[in-house]
Amino acid sequence: MTEKLTLKDVMRAERDAAATGMDSSVAAVTPGQDLSYAAPAACIPLPSGGKIYPPDSALFDTVSLDIRAMTAKDENILTSPALIRKGKMLSALMRACVTNRSINPDEMLTGDRNALMIGIRNTSYGPGYNASVVCPKCNEEDNYEFDLSRLSVKSLEVEPVGGIGQNVFGFTLPITKKKVHFRLMTADASTELEQILEGQRRAKGPGAVEENVTQSLAFQIISIDGETDRKAIHRFVEGMPVRDSRSLRAYIDKISPGVDMDQHMECTSCGAKSEVEVPITAEFFWPKERE
Repeated sequence: MTEKLTLKDVMRAERDAAATGMDSSVAAVTPGQDLSYAAPAACIPLPSGGKIYPPDSALFDTVSLDIRAMTAKDENILTSPALIRKGKMLSALMRACVTNRSINPDEMLTGDRNALMIGIRNTSYGPGYNASVVCPKCNEEDNYEFDLSRLSVKSLEVEPVGGIGQNVFGFTLPITKKKVHFRLMTADASTELEQILEGQRRAKGPGAVEENVTQSLAFQIISIDGETDRKAIHRFVEGMPVRDSRSLRAYIDKISPGVDMDQHMECTSCGAKSEVEVPITAEFFWPKERE
């Protein structure tokens, strides 16, 4: 069984920066006074343990990354229209906050990026996060404060085919008995897949059936019984039994490392206790100041 740890268990965040005890009056500034500020730091564990990154990557066999908290300068990244339009805002923020400048966030697995994103947010603002959620029992919308430090980290427990340094995993389909090799999704791969899907939407026009399931599977599959031809793989995926399709997708979800975004909440309207997915809203990196 996969062992789950919380971010609180594995993060080592310094919370005492800026605790200077300065009074409320305007302080006199001595000429030449050092006004530099050391941003709080933390060590963020990577759910993948760096096992799937190639040996020439700075992420190879890397179990954690050192980060610093966001500063006012990083708000320029969050408000950059160009970065937002290109979908590069989050990657740029990660590059700025990770101390190892050789790390490329776009090479990272989705689950590793999620852990890094939450770590940056925790270190910058603390674990408290207010978001509106709908109660699954009474359907009333409620504002709830989540504790991001309690989110569970799911580590990669399956060894890649060929050992560390390979983003290749195997699965035998239950109906056709075909041996499938597939890869886990990185940020770069997700961007490429979305471009393929968007191209299909434009070509087919509104109202056409989208190929999200088959395209995603065909994109992640590397080989089927040793066959690597992309057209052959796509044809097989389109005609594969639905039980094979669902089993493969369920297995990919099961082994994918990352952060479990589900957390318990108690509804203030009906009092029901339930598990909900923590939503990522505008307040994630722009929390409102509380009095």
